[in-house]
Amino acid sequence: MVFTKTRRFILLFAGCLLLLLATGWQVFAGGKDDELPPTASICLCLRDPVDESAINAACVSLYHVAAPAGAGGEEPFVYTPAFAACGIELRLEQAELLAGRLAAYAGQERLAAADQQTSQAGRLCFSALAEGLYLLVQEGSVAGYYAASPFLVALPLLEADGSLNYEPLAFPKIERMAVPEPTVSQETEPEPTLPEVSDPVTEPELSEPPAREPVEPGKTDPADPDESRLIQTGQVNWPLPLLATAGFLLFSYGWPALWGKREEEDPAGGMTGRPVAEEFAARAADSVKTAEAEDVTDESQA
Repeated sequence: MVFTKTRRFILLFAGCLLLLLATGWQVFAGGKDDELPPTASICLCLRDPVDESAINAACVSLYHVAAPAGAGGEEPFVYTPAFAACGIELRLEQAELLAGRLAAYAGQERLAAADQQTSQAGRLCFSALAEGLYLLVQEGSVAGYYAASPFLVALPLLEADGSLNYEPLAFPKIERMAVPEPTVSQETEPEPTLPEVSDPVTEPELSEPPAREPVEPGKTDPADPDESRLIQTGQVNWPLPLLATAGFLLFSYGWPALWGKREEEDPAGGMTGRPVAEEFAARAADSVKTAEAEDVTDESQA
C-alpha cells in the first residue's frame, strides 16, 4: 500500500517536471525567434546623381508592410493588419511595381508611418525595427530634384553571399529637374519691309561732239535756206567739171560729123565769126570755169 502511494507520487512529480521543461523550452524558443539585435535598422543616403553632393531636408516615410510568415507558410511574408485589406498580391519579384501600388494605397488610406528627414550629410536611419518587409516613400520633393521612387526593403536583408544583413544601407535613385529655358515673349517685332529692287536704268552713252574748226571772231557764215531741208554729207559739186568736160568732148566730135562745116555767119546773127565747133567749145569752157568758180566760193563759205 505504501509502495503504491510512493509510486504514484513519483509519477506525478515526473509528469510535472516534464510539463515545466516543455513549457520553458517553448518560451525560450519563441523569445529567440522574435528577438533581433539592438542595432537592426534601415538607413538610406540621398546623393546628387551628377556631383555626388548630399541632398538635405528630404522627408521619408517608413511603413511596416508585412511580417515573416514562418516556416509553415507558403509565402515568406504576410501583410500586417494595416495593409491586410489592400487586396494587392504580395509578389516580391515585381518589387518596383508592388512598391508603387502599396505607396498609393498608404497615401489613400492615410496610414500611420514613421517620418524622418535627411541630415546635411544626406543620411537618415530608422532603428529598432522588427523583422519584416518595409516600404520607404519620399514625401514631396527637394528643390531642384524629382522625388525618389518608392522602394521595399526586407529586414534582415539577404546578401548575395547568403549572409543576413540587419543594417542595410539604401541609395535610392534621384534625378535632377530640368532647368526651364527662359520663355520668349510672344510679341514679335514686325519684319522690316525691304524696298523693291528695280532693274537699273542704263543711261545712253553720250558720244563726243565732232570737232569743229575754230571760227574767226566777227565772221559768221550765212544761213543756207536749204540746209534745214537737205542733209549735207560732203561736197556734191565735184562731178560738175567732169560732166561738163565729157559733154564738151562728145559735142565737139559729134557736131561736125552730123552737120559738116558751116560758113561763118554775120556777127549780127549772133555768131562770132569762128567755126561752129570752136564757138561751142569756147562756151563750154566758159561754163566749166563758171562751175569751178562756184565750187571755190562754196568751199570758202563752208
